[in-house]
Formats: sequence, structure tokens, C-alpha cells
Amino acid sequence: MAWTPLRDRLSTLPLILVGPVLRRVEPDAVTVWLALREPQEVRLTVMATEAGQGIVPQAVVLEGTQTTTALGPYLHLVAVTARPQGGQVLASGQVYAY
Repeated sequence: MAWTPLRDRLSTLPLILVGPVLRRVEPDAVTVWLALREPQEVRLTVMATEAGQGIVPQAVVLEGTQTTTALGPYLHLVAVTARPQGGQVLASGQVYAY
């Protein structure tokens, strides 16, 4: 297999280069980290599930958005934090999806 320089392969890389990585979880906040190939606004939504099997209708518990920060032309980082919607917080023992 012939070697191809990265500059010639950048357009074929996926949008998400690394992540999502769960960075921090508290009852009233969840932070997730991502590395992307291009600038984006990232939305994080945390939803309650029914024993981990499916999303509960109207189950959005936390939500947040954040714009990436460029570290180079093809490397953009973001740590997005979701916060309570409607006064709900995370419950111990409950399974959540994000």
C-alpha cells in the first residue's frame, strides 16, 4: 500500500476525529468533548431512558450548545456542557442517552 500525505487525505476524514468523550457529569450538568475536522456549532442533548432500552417521550433533561475553537485549519475542539431544561436534574440509578 502506497503512502499518501495527510494533506491529500484531509477531505476523506470523518467530521468527528475524536469523541464524543464524556468529560464530566454532575446532577445539573454534563460536559462532552469532541475534536472535529471543520468548525461547527455542537448541540448536546441528554435524555432519560426506560431502563436503558429506549428514549422516554418528552425526555430531554439537559441541553446545551457550543461553537468549536480552531487549533488549526483542520482541527477544531469543543467542550459542550448541557444544563437543566425545565428544572430537571439527573437522578442516581437512571440510565441516560446523549
